[in-house]
Amino acid sequence: MKITRRKFLKNLSNLIWLGFGYLIFKSTGRTLNDDQQKKIKIFENEFPEGVTILDGYIFFRNGKTLKVLKSSCTHLGCNVYFSSDKNLICPCHGSKFQTDGKVIEGPAQKNLEEAKFKLDLKKNQIIVYG
Repeated sequence: MKITRRKFLKNLSNLIWLGFGYLIFKSTGRTLNDDQQKKIKIFENEFPEGVTILDGYIFFRNGKTLKVLKSSCTHLGCNVYFSSDKNLICPCHGSKFQTDGKVIEGPAQKNLEEAKFKLDLKKNQIIVYG
């Protein structure tokens, strides 16, 4: 297959721009995981038994078990809140979730998304991924 001069120069130009973009990205000192990882300082009194909503996450503590959910409703992404009837409610369209993230009432069809996390007691923080 014969490559024309025009096609060769176009491909070369694309390759140069790709390399230039990569150099700019690397010069910022960021990695792809920077946006997917969030460190949250914790203190014992911030995580009593039950539900705590903090920095876009829902922390559910039951004894020694800790579960972390994203607080974005799976319907349209509004942040849910903890109601007096001990459920998580979306203020936008009224979806209702159990404290473990399971849908009780729509319009949301999917459960709240569980977030992976690591508990670092030495540094007194939780590292939440995604």
